[in-house]
Amino acid sequence: MANENKKFILGLDIGTNSIGWALLRAEKQGERLVPVGIERTGVRIFEAGVSGNIEQGRTESHAKARREARMLRRGVFRDAQRLKRAFRMLQKAGLLPGDPHRPAERDRIIKKLDAELRTTWEKKLTAEGMDAAAVKIAVHHNLPYFLRARGLDEKLEPYEVGRAFYQLAQRRGFKSARKNIKSKDEADSDPNMIEKAAKGLQAEMAKVNARTMGEYFARYNPFESYDLKIRGLYTLRAMYEQEFGLLWNAQAAYHPEILTPAFRQELLYDVYGVFWQRSLKDQSHLVGECNLETGEKRTPWALLDAQRFRYRQKLNDTRIIPPDGGESYRMSPEQYDILAGELEREAALTMTKAKELLGLTTRYRFNLGEGGETRFVGNRTAAKFIEVLGDRWLQLSSEQQNRLVADYLKSKDEPNPMQRSIEELSLDDKQARKLASIKLEPGYCNFSRKALEKLLPHLQEGFNLHDSIVHACYEKPQPAPLDLLPSLMDNAKITYPPLLRAYGALRQDIRNPVVQRSLTELRKVVNAIIRKYGKPAVVRIELARDMKKNDEQRREIWKRNRDVESRRTKAAAELLKECNITDPTRSDVEKVLLWQECGGPTALCPYTGKPMALSDLFGTHPKFDIEHIIPFSISLDDSFLNKTLCDADFNRRVKQNKIPGQLPGVGEMIERIERWPKSDTRDLKLERFKMTDMADIDGFLNSQLNDTRYASRLAMDYVGMLYGGKVDGAGRTRVQVGKGQVTHHIRNVWRLNTILNDGGQKSRDDHRHHAVDAVAIALTEPKTIKSLTDIAKRARERGERYFGREKPLFPWQSFMHDVTASIRRLTVSHRVSHKVNTAFHEQTIYSREKEYDGKKCVHIRRTLGGNLRKSDLPNIVDERVKEAVFARLRQHGFDPEKIDDSKLQKIFGTSENLPMLTTRTGRHIPIKKVRVRKMETVMTVGSNGKERNVSPGSNSHIEVFEVTDKKGKVKWDGWTVNSFEALQRQKNKQPVVNRVGKDKDWRFKMSLAGGDVIELQTTENKRELFVIKVISVARVNGKEYPRIMYTPINVAKPVKQESSLLDPLRKQLKCRKVAISPLGEIHDAND
Repeated sequence: MANENKKFILGLDIGTNSIGWALLRAEKQGERLVPVGIERTGVRIFEAGVSGNIEQGRTESHAKARREARMLRRGVFRDAQRLKRAFRMLQKAGLLPGDPHRPAERDRIIKKLDAELRTTWEKKLTAEGMDAAAVKIAVHHNLPYFLRARGLDEKLEPYEVGRAFYQLAQRRGFKSARKNIKSKDEADSDPNMIEKAAKGLQAEMAKVNARTMGEYFARYNPFESYDLKIRGLYTLRAMYEQEFGLLWNAQAAYHPEILTPAFRQELLYDVYGVFWQRSLKDQSHLVGECNLETGEKRTPWALLDAQRFRYRQKLNDTRIIPPDGGESYRMSPEQYDILAGELEREAALTMTKAKELLGLTTRYRFNLGEGGETRFVGNRTAAKFIEVLGDRWLQLSSEQQNRLVADYLKSKDEPNPMQRSIEELSLDDKQARKLASIKLEPGYCNFSRKALEKLLPHLQEGFNLHDSIVHACYEKPQPAPLDLLPSLMDNAKITYPPLLRAYGALRQDIRNPVVQRSLTELRKVVNAIIRKYGKPAVVRIELARDMKKNDEQRREIWKRNRDVESRRTKAAAELLKECNITDPTRSDVEKVLLWQECGGPTALCPYTGKPMALSDLFGTHPKFDIEHIIPFSISLDDSFLNKTLCDADFNRRVKQNKIPGQLPGVGEMIERIERWPKSDTRDLKLERFKMTDMADIDGFLNSQLNDTRYASRLAMDYVGMLYGGKVDGAGRTRVQVGKGQVTHHIRNVWRLNTILNDGGQKSRDDHRHHAVDAVAIALTEPKTIKSLTDIAKRARERGERYFGREKPLFPWQSFMHDVTASIRRLTVSHRVSHKVNTAFHEQTIYSREKEYDGKKCVHIRRTLGGNLRKSDLPNIVDERVKEAVFARLRQHGFDPEKIDDSKLQKIFGTSENLPMLTTRTGRHIPIKKVRVRKMETVMTVGSNGKERNVSPGSNSHIEVFEVTDKKGKVKWDGWTVNSFEALQRQKNKQPVVNRVGKDKDWRFKMSLAGGDVIELQTTENKRELFVIKVISVARVNGKEYPRIMYTPINVAKPVKQESSLLDPLRKQLKCRKVAISPLGEIHDAND
């Protein structure tokens, strides 16, 4: 039960697949909570919300494979529905025979009709004097295309018309779902890959004066070229529609009673018609709700009001900093209007250009530039339209401009949504196509159109966003604190919980699956802590770096890190070449990188202006030191961004513990840095050199305690719901999100890394390191930072680096003993999911099961030059094909038994090298695919003509029973249940886990699935916990036995590195399945 009299500080280390937590006992001393002991620590491990490599930014949703498979199934179903409807309509109109009900029946009818038509046309063409070879090509190889071409100029019989139309329905070409402007030169407007390929086909058609694709393909001679093909080409819907129109008009003259306008509309464009295309599904429900107006959706950034809102907000936050470093000031109304007018027409405005417009010299600065920004973002939407319409855009009324943008954003593509605006503006075809090619800014503003209409007048008056919200009467009262964190999910749909932001209770949409999963597990941990210990007085949070970035940002960081690694390697090579240093330290390499940043061969000391040669940085008494721009004893910042080189004597005698702004000649220092080669770090270091007083430093230090990035704010706002906000009604800060650098120093100074690793280095191979981090996070507060900076200052005075050898003053006397004991006794909690939510079976469809050499096998297809491997060569089924493949390899000088996969793919990657089969008539047929034997046991699924042979795929769980044999001996037995069988049980409303054995002597013990935790007897007197990672089946002497792969519960290494195989039926191991709560409490699983 929770004790309301106790006060706790909760530290949370939140990662993409883990949460470490530490609950510290605290006492109030004045206005400060002082940690006095440790109550409990814990770790929660779970699967990340996405698949793939999060660190590299290459992730995808867990649902992607399922979604793509579902899309394919839908596509196949819709194609089948369309063909079924077309066939029935053509049959009903008397254009096709029969009355089919199944695809197989339609196929038989079409084949029978083709045979009859071939006979008819063979006689007719022979009578017309066509030679036998040409007749064979036209009738036997190209019949549907022959009918489509013939029908353009002469009468076809009804069944011949129907056959031509049915083939057009089968292959109807590509049509983009994007918004378009129809024009006669549509394909000239930035064509995509498909349009380019189709345009090439149209060019080939024009060369032979073919009016339609049917007429072009009817001339195809398969005996003359093997490279030309009919199938697999990119074609456009418009090409089929054009051919259909020509063919219909030609035949309507002969069959007016059948080919009526009404029948054409119904056949082509009604639902599931030949050319009917389903509209894109409305996605408006995925747009987040407005942060201010309840029930209103956010507005697209492309709208003009959203664009104006953004640049006016930025202008209102802008301050001008004079060259002498005096107090910054706001723009005058006249200056404000100048920039606003320019931003209304331009997509962006550089800081330099803005200064010119305001009549300021280059030595003036904008406060926005201090944060690394180089430009003002303008009205990107207006700029796009001005590119097309020029001054006409400026002459349009506000209503006309808004209507033009609204028309562009409409999702309908027939009739063209912009046609009204095109006609109203009297645009010619070229301007219309330009208008179609523009791309407006994607995404959504945080506010709705209704909210923007209320905010914009106040922004235009110069108020900042917060004040504009207040003036628009959006300020809301402090929300009531909650007893427990609410769920982020409601009926499997994401809700928008009222998360507190700086200006009131706002509703945020949490669509990042990584953040969503982590916050869901955070809720389980925090609520469990509250139920047992009560609500913490203070919560301190730190998020893993990967949590704070999206995929694009992670990819950029990964690329930047690889670039840094490359530069470090080159720097080490340069040290060897120029200074003969064969084994450079990390510090040596860093000196080279800093020297290169300063200009390399032309480098000057940024403080003194003295020239710096590379050799001056090394030796017994180097002339230049690595130096912290903001002293480490003040900033605790040991990153590359806070380092540069400094004359050694100047560093020891003058710089000492000062910031650059406190040194003489800081103006010259700034000018030297401005002359450095442009890099990602130059401007950030320049910002540090411009700090002139301790107010700047205080702001810098506060930034180390507060992480304001999106994911961090989201976590802070979510936990803040427990207190009515991160700051409660009494003005006390309850929730704080910090950065990792301070906790890194806390771990080092207080030797926390030694708890799990005697070497003193942080160990990531043990899940419990997250709890160690959480302890450091819980202790992160201004007084801790002050203590660390004092230690660093005293170390510098003694001539020692960083924190020196000073023995740290721990938060309480038994700190290390208490933390070590708590970490060592915690039990890691793993998230377990027993949902039967996986593929029924593997995707590959195999042949019927066969026998070869007394073993069961199946036949699969392999592509030469594609997925054919060396191991497949001996298993090629057809002996003639196998001999041809082997002969071709020997012809190229390779032994089929020794060739490697890469050479195999390279040889058969070109059509000239493909092996050939010779027919009785002497014709050579290239072998592109082969059938290969695969030793695989398959099962048959489906019925009523839809049977398929598939591999069972993954395993669901193991069912373990205790059995008493006839001699009274007790043993364990059981079996593995695959996912298909588990899903079938679920579908039939049966228990997924079967607890009934083969007879009454079988007693159910437990079921084991991936992620379950088991307790095993490892030695005579020791039992340990393990996590099941993989379930498999071992086959011994034709009998199957269940197997599990498991790892110790604390081990964080990959499965392949740290895992063991186990027969779970070995009774002597005394296997026991357990359940572990989010707090790490162990219970019987009661399976």
